[in-house]
Amino acid sequence: MTSDIPQNVGLELPTQLVHGAFFQRSLVSESSAQNCWFVYFPDGVIDPPQYVIPCHRLPTQETLYWLQEPTNLPRAVNGFVLASASDLAGFELGPGALNPYEQFNLIKPVAVIDDGVYVFQGRFDLSIASGLNRAEKANLLLQRHQPEAALSEARQAVALAPDLVPPEATLGDILLALGRTSEARAAYQRALYLAETVDPALQTDWVQTLRAKLAPR
Repeated sequence: MTSDIPQNVGLELPTQLVHGAFFQRSLVSESSAQNCWFVYFPDGVIDPPQYVIPCHRLPTQETLYWLQEPTNLPRAVNGFVLASASDLAGFELGPGALNPYEQFNLIKPVAVIDDGVYVFQGRFDLSIASGLNRAEKANLLLQRHQPEAALSEARQAVALAPDLVPPEATLGDILLALGRTSEARAAYQRALYLAETVDPALQTDWVQTLRAKLAPR
């Protein structure tokens, strides 16, 4: 990010104490919260709504896989997106093609909050984040013994994020639970191909997991 970006420009309202630093509520007011989305690295340890930050949650590794709290995230949003620096760097979900927020590294933010949260305004395609979100919804539906509903979510997840492993792996798990073994193997094979070709050094755990799922029984 360039140094000429305005710091806290246009950020109204009083400061709030968050994780030992002052965090200013964003440009939006509570009445326009439907147009604000926030991906925050400490989310899961810190709950932004408790600090009256009127934005919808965007998924992180903690909110999806630790808290298991997928949201109703649309494919595209129009308004403000706030993103912490660690999420932009792909610290947890992975950099580059693995990062659902990689596009924001190519966009100049309209402001920066406390040197750590970048503010973007416009219309943004969040298909990859939405795909990961739907894949976790599918996992939860499978755990609740609703495989048909899970299958629908998983297929949508794959369509939204076709280059990521979790949606394909989840689809395989659901098809296997439905007794559709050959289709499950095909999904696992696609997932393994992605794990071995998209930043494979960062997906070694997935490679081992998927090879185990494909091993003869």
